[in-house]
Amino acid sequence: MERTDGNPFFLVEFARLAGDRTGAPEPDQLPTAVTDVLNRRLQRLPERTVATLRTAAVLGRDFDTPTLATITGIDEDDLLDVVEPAQAAGLVREDGIDHFYFAHALVRDTLRGGLSASRQARAHARAAEALTGVRGRETEVARHWRGAGPSYADRAWRSAVDAASLARRFHAYDQAVELLEGALKSLEGDPAAGLRDRYDLLMGLVEAYRWSALLPDLVRVVEEAIEVGKRVGDPEAVAWAAVATTRGSLWNSAPPGEVNELVVAALRGSLERLPREDSELRSRTLLALANELQAVASLQERTALVEEGVAMARRVGDPARLMEAHQVAFVAQWVPATAPERLRQIDEALRLAEETGNERAHLVSATLRAVVLNELGRADEMRAAVALARSEARRLRIAFAEIVLAGVELPWLAMAGRFDECDRLLAEIADMHRQMSHSDADEAMAGAMLAVRLWQGRAAEVVPLLESLDESQTFSAPVAVYLWRAGEHERARAYYAEHGAALDASSDVELFSWSMAAEIALHVGDPEVAARAYELAAPYAGWCSTAGSGLAIGPVDAFLAMAAAATGEVALAARHADDALALAASWDLPLVVDWIREQRATYGY
Repeated sequence: MERTDGNPFFLVEFARLAGDRTGAPEPDQLPTAVTDVLNRRLQRLPERTVATLRTAAVLGRDFDTPTLATITGIDEDDLLDVVEPAQAAGLVREDGIDHFYFAHALVRDTLRGGLSASRQARAHARAAEALTGVRGRETEVARHWRGAGPSYADRAWRSAVDAASLARRFHAYDQAVELLEGALKSLEGDPAAGLRDRYDLLMGLVEAYRWSALLPDLVRVVEEAIEVGKRVGDPEAVAWAAVATTRGSLWNSAPPGEVNELVVAALRGSLERLPREDSELRSRTLLALANELQAVASLQERTALVEEGVAMARRVGDPARLMEAHQVAFVAQWVPATAPERLRQIDEALRLAEETGNERAHLVSATLRAVVLNELGRADEMRAAVALARSEARRLRIAFAEIVLAGVELPWLAMAGRFDECDRLLAEIADMHRQMSHSDADEAMAGAMLAVRLWQGRAAEVVPLLESLDESQTFSAPVAVYLWRAGEHERARAYYAEHGAALDASSDVELFSWSMAAEIALHVGDPEVAARAYELAAPYAGWCSTAGSGLAIGPVDAFLAMAAAATGEVALAARHADDALALAASWDLPLVVDWIREQRATYGY
């Protein structure tokens, strides 16, 4: 559709071309009927006009008089005379003073197809020379140097790096990715480029992938940068590469529940090889190791690394470093018990981000602050924090933050019965989700669907989604609860009988799992599990039960009431239910109020 501009004749011919082939047509391949029609129209033009337009086609879909004049050596006034016959034929259109564009993308494709590869390369080189130093044309310069062929590989990759740096400054992260990926290919053709050049380029690409939320690509490039750092023989280069997945966006380099052994080994090796005295890099390495070990190390082990790393960052005396240390500490210690301390850490990180003027770090901190306020059940503060962070995310064009924030807000809208707003946000999340590749974005999308369908009374629809998340049986109790709330009581009993409830896992979703265990224990009559769930969840009375950054499901007190009822503690259950009703009402969650009342009536507490 992009190449045909919706022209019915062109659409039909492209469809025929596709139908005549076993695979998709090549990107530059044109149907014979289309080229015949366009070539007949071009043959009616003066030879000089066609030759000039072939050069213009190398520039792009649109072109300007000064640049084309420089490349062709034609005086600008004379150039207008050369182009006018194409305007009269409807092949070129004017778009303001000294600016033209091809009336149809296929006109440009046909003209360019009439040039040999060598002539196209020479035109690209002349275009790059003409545009070098012209402000605002840096990306075009990089594209033209790359198109100029292997002889210009050095200029191609260096100009792409410069253009990518400018693109990042204007939050054009996808463009930076495209430029740096091209730079890597060009660098391979530059015999003068060394391993250090490749390392620096890889690290720039890591930064671009980070803010485009392309995690698999980021991890792949980090792993290559670690290996290149080893080949260079530079322990600091290895360490900077190994900490890269933790910087700025606070991810780790393995899928949920796993560990990236290559990155972890590089971090451990870096701690052995780096000087023992305080330094920014050693502090980062300690904190990155704590972050990377979330799936396998105890909270105590991670906390020890975090405390050492934060203390070192404080001694180093750099506010920006201390700010990032607090951000990493937040994520590396993410379990419910640490929520008050994580709020303190992120408040300090937010203050330091403001002091240092780091906009993206401020957004990361503001997003994490909304997340922990969500956990603590501080609903009004959470809503204000979400609104603040979302406005920053949109201004900075960081879609990943928007997805996380939508995942925080959506369950609360669902519990309030505001389903029109839920549908709007779900559509926005789905649209952003398609633009990135990231496990956390997948989880945010899943959590949003689970929350909305639960309170819409459509829990059965998302049971398969919950089951797909239950590889380690962390979500076994939630699966049974969703089945129960969908009215499939026998299936819920059977699932629970086979899978039980996971109560011992230490993670950011444990409070959600304990709450679900309390609920299903009441439904199926399992006082032993109920007692254990009560014991685990009791310290969090007054909070909201959540799974990670999203999937809030109501006051913890509501599930404490169910656990107490399941153990026969009716008076205790009633007190918790009263507290839960008061919280749900103060949080303006009418569907949760109705649900709590329904459970009290059903089970007599």
